[in-house]
Amino acid sequence: MVSDPENSEGIEEMIEKLFTKTENGYVPRDLGRQEYRKCGNKSPVLTLQIEEVLFNIRAPDRSLDEYARAHGYIYFQAYRSIRERGWILIPCLFGEYLYEIHPPNKEFNRKDAVAKEFLKIVPPLSHLDPAVFSLTDNRPVVFAISDADSFVLVRGEALDSAKSLVAKYAPPPRK
Repeated sequence: MVSDPENSEGIEEMIEKLFTKTENGYVPRDLGRQEYRKCGNKSPVLTLQIEEVLFNIRAPDRSLDEYARAHGYIYFQAYRSIRERGWILIPCLFGEYLYEIHPPNKEFNRKDAVAKEFLKIVPPLSHLDPAVFSLTDNRPVVFAISDADSFVLVRGEALDSAKSLVAKYAPPPRK
């Protein structure tokens, strides 16, 4: 029987056909596919999060959005939109909806890549916890503030004090 990607059962069938569910995520049945290696964690086998699994399923966007929303994956639209533009998102094991973000690169090699920035997907009314910068070794964080239907990107970086903020961003005094 051919699965129908227009409904939830069809999407679940496609997921089961392509991935094995584990307690840490989803292991691709075809580990050789390059696109899986870019956005998964390897510990000890390549494992993807549900957003990346849905991103790789061939189904209409509307059906995937409905499936994601019904199953509590509220940031899937923001995740998909960023990935569709070629950005490489590698989930961090120490933060929910926190990813290393790498610019589009067909020659991307995760062994050599060092994340200069991180992506954190958050709801509109969330409280910014400065601890997120300690998780990223004080590297900049791009916040995708998402209400599930749309999102905006805001770049933040750790600063020691208001004095350092003024020193870094205020124009020099007039002479």
